[in-house]
Amino acid sequence: MSTTWSDREALAEALVPLVGRLHRENKVVTTVFGRSLVHKSVTEIIKAHRFTRRILGEELPLKDTLEIVEALTKLKLGTCNIDVAKLAQGYKESGSNDLEAYLREQLASVVDHQGENEPESQDVVLYGFGRIGRLLARILINRNDGTGLNLRAVVVRKKPGNDLVKRASLLRRDSVHGSFDGTITVDEDKNIITANGVDIQFIYAGSPAEVDYTEYGIDNAWWSTTPVLGATKRDSPSTCSPRVLPRSC
Repeated sequence: MSTTWSDREALAEALVPLVGRLHRENKVVTTVFGRSLVHKSVTEIIKAHRFTRRILGEELPLKDTLEIVEALTKLKLGTCNIDVAKLAQGYKESGSNDLEAYLREQLASVVDHQGENEPESQDVVLYGFGRIGRLLARILINRNDGTGLNLRAVVVRKKPGNDLVKRASLLRRDSVHGSFDGTITVDEDKNIITANGVDIQFIYAGSPAEVDYTEYGIDNAWWSTTPVLGATKRDSPSTCSPRVLPRSC
């Protein structure tokens, strides 16, 4: 039975708070064939379901996703990533008529483990804030992957003029990746950009090795370089013991 656009909107609207609650309370990231549903708009959720035609040969009904996500909220799940489309496909192929039993079997390792397997929080420092640095910042600010990575600071060389305001503007709008999805504020007195509630300390220095990170409450952070500072994996600050943050993050 075909559904109207209004029907799809209603189903997607019902999904938004459930997906948000799973992410907020259980640290569960729900996806549709790898496309995250967390922090997505109604239209983006509908588009993610349209995308499933390329894999399944037909569109995954939003009704099926809603039914599964509603069931997931009752399972007291621990931290994990769940591909709802794969669960829907598996449930259909199983021939089962007991969705909760199927989900308990497939997700046995995380069912009834709420709060037990959350990833250890890990600070991250970026060296440089060019296009690669800003893209990494966007990914870390969203923190939709359940890794526990927290963007704490960015080390850059100060440029003339309202440097921090200009950097915030570049983070807010990108000619390739589009507008930042959220809110950004600037505190020039403290050199902090706050994006979606994440305080990012900007540290002005000629080299990463010049910075005493403990002054900012950073004792052991993963770090990633961009060409802006000319830093390499061998550049490690004397007052901190950083580890390299993989580019794939």
